[in-house]
Amino acid sequence: MTVAVQGFGNVGFHAAKFLSENDGAKIVCIVERDGYLWNENGLDVAAVKRHQLETGSILGFEGAESHTDSARGLEVECDILIPAAMENAITPSNVGHIRARLIAEAANGPVAFAAEKVLLDKGIVILPDLFVNAGASLYPISSGSKT
Repeated sequence: MTVAVQGFGNVGFHAAKFLSENDGAKIVCIVERDGYLWNENGLDVAAVKRHQLETGSILGFEGAESHTDSARGLEVECDILIPAAMENAITPSNVGHIRARLIAEAANGPVAFAAEKVLLDKGIVILPDLFVNAGASLYPISSGSKT
């Protein structure tokens, strides 16, 4: 399966890392605020993170094409799109260009209400943020005390 991840912070990085390492997914696109990386053969997620930490950007990573129009990164063809960065990433203005088969909402409200029906009518499955990113709030880290 091919995956595009928008947001390469804590949530996006770990989603990409686990999907590529544990499930054999090919992370073909990583989107950040300053642009996106594309490699149809898959990106080395850990190497991209090292590059980001060293340079302050994902752009310029040697193992991928760098593009400065981050909005276009949401529009790449992929099996799974994981918007993990911001609310209203997919809106009526860009919904017609979304080519993923499944959207896993890892950010809070990344699909605008007006865009959701268009995606569903196109047959795109949406895993809602309420389920995808609920784990931390449902299972708080224990302080070590027994209650």
